[in-house]
Amino acid sequence: KIAERCRNMIFKAQIPHEKSLVSQLLTISIGISTITPTRNDEAIKFIATVDKQLYVAKEKGRNSIA
Repeated sequence: KIAERCRNMIFKAQIPHEKSLVSQLLTISIGISTITPTRNDEAIKFIATVDKQLYVAKEKGRNSIA
């Protein structure tokens, strides 16, 4: 819900993105993941998972959440 609120707030603000070849307005794509950390977890693996989710969001057409 928080990610969706952020996405909506930026979309509603209608912020010009003058140098973009993709969109005239600023948009965001957000990749989200969760983890219940254990002693064996490595931060880099979690970051890689979130990064993959970001690219899933972008592939959905940008201005989206995955």
